Amino acid sequence: MKNIFHLFLFLIFLISEDGKIFSQTIKAKYNYTFEVIKTIPAPGPNCQGLTWDGNHLWVSDITNDSIYQIDTSDGTIIHKIPTFPLDHLFEGLAWDGNYLWASHYESLTLTNPKITKIDPVSGVTLWNIIPYSNNCWPHGVAWDDSYLWVNDFRSKKIRKIDPFTGVGLDSIPCPGNNGSIGLAWFNNQLFTGDFNTDSIYQIDPNNKQVVNQWLCPYTNPRDMEFDGEFFWFVAYEIARIYKMKLTITDVETQPDFFDHDFYLFQNYPNPFNSSTTISWQSPVSSWHTIKLYDLMGKEIETIVNGYYEAGSHSTLYIINSSLPSGVYFYQLKAGKYIQTKKMILLK
Repeated sequence: MKNIFHLFLFLIFLISEDGKIFSQTIKAKYNYTFEVIKTIPAPGPNCQGLTWDGNHLWVSDITNDSIYQIDTSDGTIIHKIPTFPLDHLFEGLAWDGNYLWASHYESLTLTNPKITKIDPVSGVTLWNIIPYSNNCWPHGVAWDDSYLWVNDFRSKKIRKIDPFTGVGLDSIPCPGNNGSIGLAWFNNQLFTGDFNTDSIYQIDPNNKQVVNQWLCPYTNPRDMEFDGEFFWFVAYEIARIYKMKLTITDVETQPDFFDHDFYLFQNYPNPFNSSTTISWQSPVSSWHTIKLYDLMGKEIETIVNGYYEAGSHSTLYIINSSLPSGVYFYQLKAGKYIQTKKMILLK
């Protein structure tokens, strides 16, 4: 399968401080597809977690209650570690350079979450942490060379946690459509998959924005990992592991239309159906408003109206059910700044 880049252009209308309208064309790096190199058999019937130790893949299976080290050439099992406790589902895996980390929780209650550090040779548990909340539902887990990141399916957030205490240090809203589970870290970027959109997302952890979106070659992606050159993900429904090639795009410098820290991001997803997230950042603490307009410039409704401190903010916009499909504009006003962008509603 060829690596097809479905690039489309958004015409973004920006309104300057003196009210004049000008435009800027930006390439949106969404809806790319992968080049599939090959697939190999998964080591179990219900594999979920995936990580790379520098030479081999490790895969967790929640039916066989095991973690497997496998050969990437053909999927041959090299080593097997039984998971414990047996009443826990081991969903996510990460490698810190020497040891495995696994996220898991009770299978019947979906509670009592833990992140466990495991000796890859003996399978002995070296360290257990209870993440930030006993109500979390940890799936994917990733290691950034200093901290752990956990994909919390219950709160729909990706959380950065202290690997010794489990204390939450930061969080990022999950992209997609409430189906984000897997997690990987590569080149200082986070990657997660969503089984409702059948997509993989690249996220910049600094500004918490989606940088890229790729459509998966098979539905319902689970965990994922990079081996330094290729991208791997688990298609658990068919018990296969995909090896794929994709180009990781560096995070682009944001357009310097206004002050360095003032920016209205493109809504995500876009086009969208029932809801979309609007994010912005401002160097000033002031009253912020975001209003929606139609193509004729008629005001439709107010999405945001309140006082916000300087910094980054986001809101989930759920559309009015009576709005027809079409092109709309959302405009941010913060202090003396005004910025407008286009969104597309598809019902």
